[in-house]
Amino acid sequence: MDWEGRWLAGRHSVNCGRVEVQGDPTAATECALRAQTEGKPFRVVYNIMGYDAPVAGGIVRTPDGELYGLSFDGDPHGGGGVSLFGQRVSRSTCPKPPHLWPVWRTKGARLR
Repeated sequence: MDWEGRWLAGRHSVNCGRVEVQGDPTAATECALRAQTEGKPFRVVYNIMGYDAPVAGGIVRTPDGELYGLSFDGDPHGGGGVSLFGQRVSRSTCPKPPHLWPVWRTKGARLR
C-alpha cells in the first residue's frame, strides 16, 4: 500500500503519515485536508482492526488533482498476518467534484 500511494502521489507529495489502529488520526487528517486545500499531492493511511489479517484504508491525491481511495488486505484468504504473495491493494477513483470530510471517532477524525 505504501508503494502504491507513493507511486500515485508522486515523488514530491506530502506524506501525511500512517495512523495505527488505536492511534490519534488528528494530525494526519489535518495534514491531508491542508494539502487538499492547497492543491498539493498527498497520501495518508489509516490502519484498521482486521478480523484475521492486517487491513488499512488510505487516500491519495495525485499531482494532477485526482483523488483515489486505497484499501489493503494483508491476506484475503484469512491466513492471518501478511501474505507475501496474497496481499492485495485495491484502488478506486473518488467521485467528482472531490469533497473530503472528517468522520469523527472516539480518537479524532479520519477522512472519508
